[in-house]
Amino acid sequence: MNDVQNRTLAQYQSTADQVAISHIYQVSCQSGLLESLQAGQKNITQLADACQLQLDPLCRLLECLRQLGVIEQYEDDFALAPATQLFMQHENDLGSYRWEPLASVLREGTLGDQAEIAAFRNRRMAVQWSTTAAALELVQVLGVDQQPRGGELLDLGCGIGVWSMAIAHHDPSSQLTLADDPVTLAGARATADSIGLADRLTTLEGDYREMALPAATFDMVLMTELLSLEPVEGQRQLLARARQALKPTGELVVADLFGGQPEGELALSILSLEMGLASHDASPCDPHQLQQLLMEAGFEKPRYAHLEAPPFLYGAMVSRLQAD
Repeated sequence: MNDVQNRTLAQYQSTADQVAISHIYQVSCQSGLLESLQAGQKNITQLADACQLQLDPLCRLLECLRQLGVIEQYEDDFALAPATQLFMQHENDLGSYRWEPLASVLREGTLGDQAEIAAFRNRRMAVQWSTTAAALELVQVLGVDQQPRGGELLDLGCGIGVWSMAIAHHDPSSQLTLADDPVTLAGARATADSIGLADRLTTLEGDYREMALPAATFDMVLMTELLSLEPVEGQRQLLARARQALKPTGELVVADLFGGQPEGELALSILSLEMGLASHDASPCDPHQLQQLLMEAGFEKPRYAHLEAPPFLYGAMVSRLQAD
């Protein structure tokens, strides 16, 4: 067989495997199997009794889950893999509910209201810890790990604060202001307490799109995964707010979803599809368009860098205010 035929057959098998895997995940959730393992490791007989399942198909299913890295086996016992345990803490159906609107959105379009966008953002913020490696890469891009700057840092729409706290952790003399809604800020304060940043923390509670910000106060304004959720006019308004809050010598840092990293292209496409279920305006950032918007908003031509760390979805644009 020639190379083209081999690739076709390999793609056929890969597609068949992916279809099977989606059903394996779904049945593992619906049967209560993963939930039972979340409560603690069990042997196959205990699992069969707990979930009222037949031993032979259960044995085969467990082997598939083990091969997929969903579970681990310790002699006769099975347990959730650490990544699955993390997933189950936030979404015990492995996120299936997120895709329930897909068919109707394809036929009828999305409502695109603020409630849907807020729900999507809340899901992203709940797992912001998964961006820690990218946040540490941003620290290196900014050079803060080599040359701390001190000063005042505003994290506008902070989520649980993973990105700005990574910067503050490497810049011991900096002061950090987190701005977001009260529920989100409660999680951010807990994060700050856990890593010893509470004494350097100030918070601003409210809608980050509308809250009053002190003028010309901050040496750095950080916006993470905000602009990708906004239409162009919303992006302009957020950039104007950042400009108003910065000192004349201050720096704007936009860390957001950008394409261009092969390792993350599939994940980015899937995330873009999920964003589209919330709003047709929500989409990964276009670096050329964002550069133009920054310059129109009174910033210098930004420098851009891919954040080459898992999940390989993020980039950073860094810019200072244009001189008067």
